[in-house]
Amino acid sequence: MAEKQRFEFIDQFRGLVGVMMALGHSNYYFNSVWLSLDPLDPFFGTAGQFWLRYMGYLCAPGFLMMNGAMVYYAYWRRIKNGVRDGRARWDFVQRGLFLIAVQLVWVNASWSGFTRLRLDHFGIIATIGASMLLLILMVRWRWQWRLAAAAALFAVHLLLLRIPYDHASWTHIPMQLFVDAGDYNKYPIIPWFALAVGGSVMAHFWFEAWRDNATRANRSMLIGAVLVLAAWGVRWWAAATATSSPTANS
Repeated sequence: MAEKQRFEFIDQFRGLVGVMMALGHSNYYFNSVWLSLDPLDPFFGTAGQFWLRYMGYLCAPGFLMMNGAMVYYAYWRRIKNGVRDGRARWDFVQRGLFLIAVQLVWVNASWSGFTRLRLDHFGIIATIGASMLLLILMVRWRWQWRLAAAAALFAVHLLLLRIPYDHASWTHIPMQLFVDAGDYNKYPIIPWFALAVGGSVMAHFWFEAWRDNATRANRSMLIGAVLVLAAWGVRWWAAATATSSPTANS
């Protein structure tokens, strides 16, 4: 039987994200003596506690970008193997719907010990599934168009954050589903889908343009550093609007 093709740099990246996730989840044990349990309070006794507390927040971006990259790669691998376009897309539609169902039916119920069915929460797994459904619509676009789409989604998201809404009314569902983080969904679709689109752009370079692991690693780190600096600049520029808790009466 032929050995499956492996990408060492992908395995290394997934391993890094997995380790970070494990450390992030363990912080509730290691940081159990916090002076404050406010997640927005950055005060911790040591630098190690600080990094342990916020390590997990880097996992979800990694998952979304990797999801976008692998959707792109797996789709085109199917096409090259002779699978029809419609069939290849349908495979990812099924996967996306399955992930949403797992979140709504299994993961949500597990938090209460499966004592009740909870359809009132849309979490990270469902957001990954929704991003997969949306990304398959643009998987054949040129990478330049997908890059432009990701940038446009981030820009539109900043504008949509200006919209005030009542957290106690039904309007919190569409707002937190697509735009704002809240109790219904801490991973709104628009910005996280933009990360998946960005991952599909990176897949073009990882699997097609860059031919060796050193080039992939060095250029990916450079792009990552530039994006972090750009995000920091946007955060300061949009400080008045980029808020995770818009005022209902503003």
